[in-house]
Order: sequence, then structure tokens, then C-alpha cells
Amino acid sequence: MGGVFNLVLSILLLIGVGYFIKKVDFISETTVKELSKLVINVIVPTLIIISFSRDFSGKLLQNGYSIILFAAFYFIFVFYYYRILYIFMGKEKREVMVFLSMFANTVYLGFPVIYEVVGEIGIFYAVIYNFVHTVFLWTLGVSLVSHEKKKLEFKNILTPPVLAMMAGLVMFSFSIKLPIFIANSFKILGGAATPLAMIVVGYTLASLEKNNLFQGKLILMSISKLFVLPAVVIFVLSYFKFDKDIAGVLVLQSSMPCSTLAVLIARKFKSDYHLVSQAVFISTLFSILSIPFAVYLYQKFL
Repeated sequence: MGGVFNLVLSILLLIGVGYFIKKVDFISETTVKELSKLVINVIVPTLIIISFSRDFSGKLLQNGYSIILFAAFYFIFVFYYYRILYIFMGKEKREVMVFLSMFANTVYLGFPVIYEVVGEIGIFYAVIYNFVHTVFLWTLGVSLVSHEKKKLEFKNILTPPVLAMMAGLVMFSFSIKLPIFIANSFKILGGAATPLAMIVVGYTLASLEKNNLFQGKLILMSISKLFVLPAVVIFVLSYFKFDKDIAGVLVLQSSMPCSTLAVLIARKFKSDYHLVSQAVFISTLFSILSIPFAVYLYQKFL
């Protein structure tokens, strides 16, 4: 548990660095946006490629199918669970809260944490999970905040990480390995994912609107999303005897805070982005506790 505690302290410190950078105006908003693009469009894809650079294995392929099936059922379950949990709210507010509760920071925060806790194989599984997450986000998720039924738009699905996944699947299917010097370069570059992503998260937190943060509905959402759901996931995974690495990925992803992308989506579709930005802030603060909680559950019960 000491290793987990040190990992969380390191993450917290890096987030604090990003927060401090914003407060002293050390770098501009434009620079941070470009840094975000670098992490998502370059560094994360290198982690994905490395994770798929391995010999083909029928067992890994079967594990991938299991993740897709579990993730699909998970998102369907949480959709109806949160519609019931927030039944006391007005329709528009309820749909925004369901959106916030369903979708998480699976890449910026999820990938680096999974890489530290589970390793390269964790990224392999996390990429597959995130593909399902992305499909639901840009279909059901967008429908919730835009109040329209949206068709699947492949321009939103085909992001650099997803394209890297597709390339990685080809490599995995034919057991294609990267040359050692390229693999080493990718690993070095991938090592920048955690510090840069955490600094961006900290900077983003310092930029978000923080008026009236501790609202009852935001506390309810954070506790349910970050503590109750990981416990439910642990119970289900232990019952079905999932592979330990897969279980680690699924539990950790379920403990992640609201997606920072949610703020951009809410603005784009003229939804309640003030509430969304507050939810991102408070849930990220709560994740300082929820991530070690999820790691503890994973190590203790699986």
C-alpha cells in the first residue's frame, strides 16, 4: 500500500505544479492547449503502440472481447442507474448529471495511472476499454447534453489514440515488433505522459469556475461515481473471476473523475457548462482519494 500512497502523492504534487503554473501565469492558456494536444495526439499513441507491440495471443484477444462486452454492459447499467439516482432533479439538469457520471477522464488521468499500477499490458486493455467509452461518449453522451439523438460520427471516433489502436491491432495480429531503438524512444516519450497530463489537469482545475462547488448534487455524484461504482465493479469482477490485469484496468477506470472533455462538449452544445466545470473540479479533487481506494480494492480483493 505504501507504493500506492507514494504514487498518489506524486500525482497530487504534479497536479499542484500545474495549479501553481496557472496561478502565477507562468505559461499561457494557448501553450497548455498545445501541450494537451501533444499528450493526446503524440504521447498517448506511443504508449498504445508499445502496448500492442507483442506476440499474438489468442488469450489476449479473448480478453479484449471480454473487456468490450463488460464495458458495454457497464455503460448501459450506469446510464439507467444514474437516471434513477437523479430522479428528483428536473429533466435538463438530470441529463447533464447522468452525462457527467457516466464518462470519465480515462485518457489524461486513466492511462498514466494504469501504466504505473498495471504496466504496459494495462495500457493494452485500457485502449480497448476506452474505444467503447469513446463510442458511448459521442453517441449517447452527446444526446444527453444536446437533447438530440445523434448518429455515430466517425470523425469524432477516429482520434489519434483510436488510430494508434487500429495500427496496434494490425501489429498484434501479425506479431509485428518495433525495432529496439524505436521501442526505446517510444518508451522514453511515453514516460512523459504522467507528468505532462497531471500538470495539464492541475492547470485546468485552476482555470475552472469554482463558485458554489460543494453542492449536494455534486457531492452525491462524486461519492457515487468514484467510490460506490468501483466497489460494485470489484464485486462483479470477483464473482466472474476476471483476469487480474483486466480487473485492475476496469476498477481504475471506474474510479476516474469527470472528463475534462465534458466542459468542451457542454460548451459546444450550449448545455450547463458552469455545472459541468464545477463537477470536473470537485470530482478531480475527490479522485485524490478514490484512486488509492480503487487500487486498494484491486490489490486486496482480486
